Amino acid sequence: MKSTGIKIGIGIIIVMAVFIGAMKLLESRDDRRPPEEIEEPAQAIGAVSPRGGAAETPNVGVLSGEAVEIPASVAAEETDEESELLMLMSKVWSGAASADEEFEFLRQLRESDAINDIIKDREQKTPVGLEDIDAQMNLADLYVAKLYTANVGPEMGLWAQKAEERWRAVLEMDPNHWQAQKNVAFSLSRYPDFLNKTGASISEYEKLVTIQENMEPQPQHAGTYLALYRLYERRGDRGNAVDALKQGLGQFPENSDLVEQWNSVSTLNIP
Repeated sequence: MKSTGIKIGIGIIIVMAVFIGAMKLLESRDDRRPPEEIEEPAQAIGAVSPRGGAAETPNVGVLSGEAVEIPASVAAEETDEESELLMLMSKVWSGAASADEEFEFLRQLRESDAINDIIKDREQKTPVGLEDIDAQMNLADLYVAKLYTANVGPEMGLWAQKAEERWRAVLEMDPNHWQAQKNVAFSLSRYPDFLNKTGASISEYEKLVTIQENMEPQPQHAGTYLALYRLYERRGDRGNAVDALKQGLGQFPENSDLVEQWNSVSTLNIP
């Protein structure tokens, strides 16, 4: 049976990268489930997708819903081992991988130097200032993949920060890039409370609301409001938390997660 954990996406990996580093990453990909709900084999491979969709498209950034498309010109430069790893990563990120393919992806990450070779090559071709959105998002995908094999602790935080740097580079080029904005907001939300990143995460999620409310509504957009609710609750701001839920339900009245959260809040007799 297909693992549901892969649907969580990049978020959870960043979560654990910032905390202690258990390998789990972001989303329903947009309203990703908490780590304790992740099922095998996702627990074994890190349960993540940097692009948020069924996992979220690596071609547009490690968090979006389609398989990563590797340009023919790029694929021609890869070794067979590297090409296989990239193809597996594409399937895992998109949620199309079987359980066997998920485990093979992890095995190759751990036992081969292919990911290091690919990253080295792509970094040379993709400086932070390069105005190529797909290239920047794809390199961020590779950094997220690297998190699967990073040592628990600071090393994981380093790779997460490298990915965030690329997402921010994308936002410099396109301030309305939904996936890059989502990834930045989510990664900030996973920092421990003592680092005081909650306010920054709320600010980034508010930007995300503005972006998506000027787009055609998509199911994954509902998770933004749930995330805002939880962040406001974390900060003790019940009024804005409830407003975020109301705003989300106004856009997505049938979203089960929003409805469930609202029903829970309603028992507290909040208007």
